[in-house]
Amino acid sequence: MSEQRTLDREEPNYFGAGPALLPTSVLQQAAYDLISYEGDNIGIGEISHRSKPAIKVIDDTKENLTKLLNIPDTHEVFFMQGGGTTGFSSIAYNLIANYAKRTGKKGKAAYAVTGSWSKKASEEAQRLGFDVNIVVNTKGENFGTIPPYSEWKPIGEDVSYLYVCDNETVHGVEFTNIPGTDYLPEGVELVADMSSNILSKEIDVSKYGLIMAGAQKNIGLAGLTIYIIKKSLLDQASDDELRSLNIPLSPIAFHYPTVVKNNSAYNTIPIFTCHILKLVTDKLIADGGIKNTEQINKKKATILYEALESYPDFYKLPVFNSQVRSNMNVVFRLPNEDLEAKFIAEAAKRNLAGLKGHRSVGGMRASIYNAVTLKSVQSLVDLYGCLLTKRWLTTSKLLYSVEDMKIKIGQEQYRKALEERIDKIPIENYRNFSIVAHVDHGKSTLSDRLLEMTGVIKPGSKSQVLDKLDVERERGITVKAQTVSMFYNDGKQDYLLHLVDTPGHVDFRAEVSRSYASCGGALLLVDASQGVQAQTVANFYLAYSMGLKLIPIINKIDLDSANIPGAREQIETTFELDPNECIPVSAKPV
Repeated sequence: MSEQRTLDREEPNYFGAGPALLPTSVLQQAAYDLISYEGDNIGIGEISHRSKPAIKVIDDTKENLTKLLNIPDTHEVFFMQGGGTTGFSSIAYNLIANYAKRTGKKGKAAYAVTGSWSKKASEEAQRLGFDVNIVVNTKGENFGTIPPYSEWKPIGEDVSYLYVCDNETVHGVEFTNIPGTDYLPEGVELVADMSSNILSKEIDVSKYGLIMAGAQKNIGLAGLTIYIIKKSLLDQASDDELRSLNIPLSPIAFHYPTVVKNNSAYNTIPIFTCHILKLVTDKLIADGGIKNTEQINKKKATILYEALESYPDFYKLPVFNSQVRSNMNVVFRLPNEDLEAKFIAEAAKRNLAGLKGHRSVGGMRASIYNAVTLKSVQSLVDLYGCLLTKRWLTTSKLLYSVEDMKIKIGQEQYRKALEERIDKIPIENYRNFSIVAHVDHGKSTLSDRLLEMTGVIKPGSKSQVLDKLDVERERGITVKAQTVSMFYNDGKQDYLLHLVDTPGHVDFRAEVSRSYASCGGALLLVDASQGVQAQTVANFYLAYSMGLKLIPIINKIDLDSANIPGAREQIETTFELDPNECIPVSAKPV
């Protein structure tokens, strides 16, 4: 007897760049439709591409795209087999043929090479025999930026179109604006490959002559490509006219006027793949449309980039121009390939998949397409912080640089130099803070790590530095408030931090109140395995009532029993704090 199978699945944490994650509800419906489509005895993959049900799938999908992208009447939506690579060829064939019709000239094409895919597109156009102008090429900067249009080369004469890849999947750069009339001459059409960011953000379709998008990277399965073309570009020179101008003829399967005339069904369109796209766009509409999706996508990207930037000595961002970092494909590197292999292995233990970078560049890549949830992104952020507790990277490198500096210039000279800097710190850059925690949630060890990271003590030299009384050391609790000052520079300004080590036990409430009164904020510390406890709650409300700014910290994430998602959920439900602001750490000495 065969094993009983189900269409249910645990939501995957999959960050693959393409084919990519799709909503489970879409796949479940599609699975049923493969067996029986709309109650018939045959499935969606078995019907003729020119049958009424198939034509309805095509028309409904076009209607959904028109609604989601607010496509004007000046533009036409159609579908073709193949992916972006097919588009590289078909775009050159068809737009040069249109230019020949308009001007009687062969015309040229301009390409902005800002990553792997635009580079391939320009090379394909050249291979087919078309004249190509490269107006910008950032390969020399490892595709880590997109320069302003004022730094691009002029478009040139007799140019039919300017080709850009709106989002470079491999290198993780994304255009934030399109060229205006101050750069793009009248009559030159803007062509964009949006394979990996189509339907991820609002766009003004009227500004484009042509948009091409392979469905498999963000909104569908492989095998289908979306085209949105200005209708006037479908008017092309005849075959004889093209031959007379020595312009290559498009294969009939790539010939846009033929495909549009036959409603995308001139040859056998993959109807099942189109049906998937229809189901995905149905869901996008039901979920509030592109505006809502764009807000979620921006939030996901912000969370990831901020987390990576929190560990600059460990995670490197190849896209050095932060203004053009992709909201879809977050690329990053670790110090070496061995650590990257460990990263992948640790991710697999946490059911985080699809994080290896493209084979041509290596490194890591998290593709956070529409179907990737905020919860999955937060799980990845938790991994970022947790790796630093695995002894792969210790704070010793940073901290011993402070000690080395003392040795290099002399202890006394270092002390005087530091005192002079501290004297110059303005009062508005003073920060008084405490740590709110239940007994044994790691408050003292966290204090030790903060003292190490600010150079107050040498790593490994002491433990429980602020617990001076015997009872404090014996019982692991704070009885008497202690204060220590720490010098800190955030890369821009100097700060003087005053940590008020506050008692956490209810027996010392008066001491706690006096301590909080001197503070402007507090770290709300929760053990990742024990979760929120009674004293945490009591001290939280006391700190909250006194107006302290509270930053949630989840400690002891190195423990096998750590439950970071559970602790995050408790913090949200108990204290009504944003779970995305929780910082996972391990204060365990390294």
